[in-house]
Amino acid sequence: MCHTTLRSALEMAVPKKLISRNPADGCRLPPAKPREMQVLTPDEVKRLLIQAREDGCYELLLLEIATGLRWGELLALQWDDLNFKTGTLRVERQVHRAKGGVGNLPAQN
Repeated sequence: MCHTTLRSALEMAVPKKLISRNPADGCRLPPAKPREMQVLTPDEVKRLLIQAREDGCYELLLLEIATGLRWGELLALQWDDLNFKTGTLRVERQVHRAKGGVGNLPAQN
């Protein structure tokens, strides 16, 4: 992720003649190490939802579990995104952390 961001920033500096070429073009990244996904058991999900009900975030957590949405996408949802007639949910934004606060970005597919 760092390489992608840095490479993109350096690429924008080339046409502005701040640098003559992008030094990140020749970089080789180390191979990504796959991480084994850890999945909750049905009993763990049940206990998590019981605790979430006590904490007041049951609906949000249930929506996350049922849809697989990321936290940033969940937190950016608005009532207009839900169509009660068709039962569909549009994901068009995501919340992101930024220096000095939180903002919205278009959702990435």
